[in-house]
Amino acid sequence: MLSTKHRLYMPTTPGYDGTKFIENVDSMSKLADLTADFIASEIGDCCDVIGHSFGGWHSCWLAVNHPDKVELLVLEAPSRVSSGR
Repeated sequence: MLSTKHRLYMPTTPGYDGTKFIENVDSMSKLADLTADFIASEIGDCCDVIGHSFGGWHSCWLAVNHPDKVELLVLEAPSRVSSGR
């Protein structure tokens, strides 16, 4: 339903779905940098970001390290985020 009104980009994280790991991408911060590069080269402007679980954790790093790339951030049960209990 989103694709009827919006352009969707769903890049695969290196090492998932049979893709190869990228040697120098060895932290969530560096993964966020890689995603920021993707946004700059493929989208060209800031964009809305939706992340679920691991993707939510990744999206948090993207928003913190590259706030100029994220217009709206939606987190769905992000991993590594504590409820404070």
